[in-house]
Amino acid sequence: MALAAAIALLVGAAAVVVALRLHVAAGKKWASAGGVVVDGDGRVALVEQRDRKNRWRWTLPKGRIDAGESAETAALREVYEESGLRAEIVRPLVMHDGRAHYTYFYEMRLVADDGKHDGVTRAVRFVSVVEATKLMSSRRDLHVLRRLVQLRTRVTA
Repeated sequence: MALAAAIALLVGAAAVVVALRLHVAAGKKWASAGGVVVDGDGRVALVEQRDRKNRWRWTLPKGRIDAGESAETAALREVYEESGLRAEIVRPLVMHDGRAHYTYFYEMRLVADDGKHDGVTRAVRFVSVVEATKLMSSRRDLHVLRRLVQLRTRVTA
């Protein structure tokens, strides 16, 4: 069973990499990456940032993939820059296909909290999944969180 799960994880990761290369090569949309950082108590990290309308909102850390950078590397870098959290990737969660760009999200395990983040982020909080659903307003973020719960509980309904 563990072998089958590991193989499925590798196949999923390979599919994400292939999809990223195809989409970026097509030049039609730009790409970003981010993560859902989970601490030892099962809480998830949220960052408070301004939205396009300049309102403060809670969201998942994410950002643009730099030229020549893998989605995984970008996700870890962006999570660190926006939250000060050092993390390691557990598995790919989902690729969100937006109007202007693709965002690759990964489940991440907290390694350390350096306590420093960029000027874009006002605050960083670890909250329960239930609290996260109350704080976040983005349908994309809620979809990513739902996918995390599905994979962790193996419930797909």
